[in-house]
Amino acid sequence: MKILGIELLVINLWGLSFPVTLLSKAVKIPGARGRGGFSVRRASVFIAGYLIGIVGAGAVATGREWGMYGVTVSHTSLLFISIWNGWMIMQGIGRGEKFRK
Repeated sequence: MKILGIELLVINLWGLSFPVTLLSKAVKIPGARGRGGFSVRRASVFIAGYLIGIVGAGAVATGREWGMYGVTVSHTSLLFISIWNGWMIMQGIGRGEKFRK
Protein backbone atom coordinates (compact mmCIF):
# COMPACT_ATOMS: atom_id res chain seq x y z
CA MET A 1 0.00 0.00 0.00
CA LYS A 2 2.86 2.36 0.75
CA ILE A 3 4.25 2.15 -2.79
CA LEU A 4 0.77 2.64 -4.28
CA GLY A 5 0.26 5.71 -2.08
CA ILE A 6 3.59 7.19 -3.14
CA GLU A 7 2.80 6.59 -6.81
CA LEU A 8 -0.61 8.23 -6.43
CA LEU A 9 1.00 11.14 -4.59
CA VAL A 10 3.52 11.70 -7.39
CA ILE A 11 0.79 11.52 -10.06
CA ASN A 12 -1.41 14.02 -8.23
CA LEU A 13 1.47 16.42 -7.57
CA TRP A 14 2.44 16.23 -11.25
CA GLY A 15 -1.18 16.82 -12.28
CA LEU A 16 -1.47 19.77 -9.89
CA SER A 17 1.44 21.47 -11.63
CA PHE A 18 -0.62 21.94 -14.83
CA PRO A 19 -3.51 24.06 -13.50
CA VAL A 20 -1.20 26.01 -11.19
CA THR A 21 1.17 26.84 -14.06
CA LEU A 22 -1.70 27.72 -16.40
CA LEU A 23 -3.38 29.87 -13.77
CA SER A 24 -0.17 31.78 -13.00
CA LYS A 25 0.40 32.48 -16.71
CA ALA A 26 -3.22 33.25 -17.64
CA VAL A 27 -3.71 35.77 -14.84
CA LYS A 28 -0.87 37.84 -16.31
CA ILE A 29 -2.44 37.92 -19.81
CA PRO A 30 -5.16 40.59 -20.09
CA GLY A 31 -7.09 38.91 -22.96
CA ALA A 32 -7.03 35.37 -21.54
CA ARG A 33 -10.77 35.37 -20.97
CA GLY A 34 -11.50 35.93 -24.66
CA ARG A 35 -12.40 33.34 -27.24
CA GLY A 36 -12.77 29.92 -25.64
CA GLY A 37 -12.65 31.62 -22.27
CA PHE A 38 -10.27 30.99 -19.40
CA SER A 39 -12.03 30.64 -16.08
CA VAL A 40 -10.29 31.08 -12.74
CA ARG A 41 -13.23 29.22 -11.18
CA ARG A 42 -12.64 26.16 -13.36
CA ALA A 43 -8.91 26.27 -12.63
CA SER A 44 -9.61 26.41 -8.90
CA VAL A 45 -11.93 23.39 -9.19
CA PHE A 46 -9.11 21.46 -10.91
CA ILE A 47 -6.72 22.49 -8.14
CA ALA A 48 -9.23 21.40 -5.47
CA GLY A 49 -9.63 18.03 -7.22
CA TYR A 50 -5.91 17.43 -7.20
CA LEU A 51 -5.62 18.52 -3.56
CA ILE A 52 -8.25 15.94 -2.58
CA GLY A 53 -6.20 13.35 -4.45
CA ILE A 54 -3.03 14.42 -2.66
CA VAL A 55 -4.70 14.05 0.74
CA GLY A 56 -6.07 10.64 -0.24
CA ALA A 57 -2.74 9.48 -1.65
CA GLY A 58 -0.96 10.64 1.50
CA ALA A 59 -3.40 8.60 3.58
CA VAL A 60 -2.83 5.53 1.39
CA ALA A 61 0.95 6.02 1.69
CA THR A 62 0.65 5.94 5.49
CA GLY A 63 -1.37 2.72 5.37
CA ARG A 64 -4.89 4.07 5.73
CA GLU A 65 -7.17 2.39 3.22
CA TRP A 66 -9.84 5.10 3.46
CA GLY A 67 -7.50 7.29 1.43
CA MET A 68 -8.63 5.41 -1.69
CA TYR A 69 -12.03 7.08 -1.28
CA GLY A 70 -10.33 10.47 -1.58
CA VAL A 71 -8.39 9.33 -4.63
CA THR A 72 -11.59 7.98 -6.20
CA VAL A 73 -13.51 11.21 -5.54
CA SER A 74 -10.56 13.18 -6.92
CA HIS A 75 -10.26 11.27 -10.16
CA THR A 76 -14.02 11.11 -10.70
CA SER A 77 -14.34 14.85 -10.20
CA LEU A 78 -11.34 15.52 -12.46
CA LEU A 79 -12.94 13.45 -15.21
CA PHE A 80 -16.22 15.36 -14.83
CA ILE A 81 -14.39 18.71 -14.74
CA SER A 82 -12.40 17.85 -17.87
CA ILE A 83 -15.59 17.10 -19.78
CA TRP A 84 -17.18 20.29 -18.43
CA ASN A 85 -14.10 22.31 -19.40
CA GLY A 86 -14.15 20.96 -22.96
CA TRP A 87 -17.86 21.74 -23.26
CA MET A 88 -17.37 25.30 -22.01
CA ILE A 89 -14.51 25.88 -24.46
CA MET A 90 -16.67 24.63 -27.34
CA GLN A 91 -19.50 26.95 -26.28
CA GLY A 92 -17.11 29.89 -26.06
CA ILE A 93 -15.75 29.24 -29.52
CA GLY A 94 -19.30 28.85 -30.88
CA ARG A 95 -20.32 32.20 -29.40
CA GLY A 96 -17.26 33.82 -30.92
CA GLU A 97 -18.14 32.45 -34.36
CA LYS A 98 -21.75 33.65 -34.03
CA PHE A 99 -20.72 37.21 -33.14
CA ARG A 100 -18.23 37.36 -35.97
CA LYS A 101 -20.88 36.71 -38.66
